[in-house]
Amino acid sequence: MHNRLPRDRFTRYPEEMENYLQHYDLNFSKRACEYAVQMMYKKNEKTGQVEKLKPWTKEQVEELLQKQNVKLERNVHYNHVFVLNDGRARLYKSSVADEKQLAQYVKDVIDAVDDAPGNIFRRWLVSMEGNGLPVDWEAMI
Repeated sequence: MHNRLPRDRFTRYPEEMENYLQHYDLNFSKRACEYAVQMMYKKNEKTGQVEKLKPWTKEQVEELLQKQNVKLERNVHYNHVFVLNDGRARLYKSSVADEKQLAQYVKDVIDAVDDAPGNIFRRWLVSMEGNGLPVDWEAMI
């Protein structure tokens, strides 16, 4: 199955977006993941302040998954790094209580059999659009 945004979404993709999609399809590259994660925030429960999320690297993510004996079957490029950081920003220490549940959350999202390939990236694109934030495609290649 080829991952592409529906062609009715744009009459023409921006050239930089086409270039990105040719290289990574609808998946996070290292730069795209860094770009997306740098915009993540989390409420500090101790201070009540919203703070920028301190991102975990690919190495940290893979170390956690290995430590929790979680093996991903459908991961592509940096999708797992994005999902883990997103989970830390939105769910960790709330609905996701500990690192074991965080690792399982990543597996559940990455390996979801009823989810089309590329949907993790698509959801992020929709979120960016919904928040009125442009995507700097050049920064992600």
